[in-house]
Amino acid sequence: MRRSRLGLADNAKKTSIDPLQKALTDRIDLRLAVKQTHWTVRDARFQQLQEFFSSLVGPLGEEIDTMAERVTALGAYVRVSISAVDEGGDADTANVFTGTSRSLDKTLWFVEAHRPAEAG
Repeated sequence: MRRSRLGLADNAKKTSIDPLQKALTDRIDLRLAVKQTHWTVRDARFQQLQEFFSSLVGPLGEEIDTMAERVTALGAYVRVSISAVDEGGDADTANVFTGTSRSLDKTLWFVEAHRPAEAG
């Protein structure tokens, strides 16, 4: 961990870096999966689905930037949870995770709204 002037104890930084890096990796994987789906969608609603998947990529990119910047600010070299980092003393990183959680809930709602209704 490199030195930074961020006003957090080293323990709080160390506690936050690992979950942030794991979440960052997950978001990068998710963004790539959504982008891959965008590229390969084949359906009668091709245009609508391409636009839908494109609308998900931007917010995921913003989350990735936020997490990567936070990891860097904490002193980690950029290449799980809200309660873990909050208990470690880093409320700002917990807030990043909370915002990400809200965004993922919204994304899930959008994805589920585009699924065909199940019979029966």
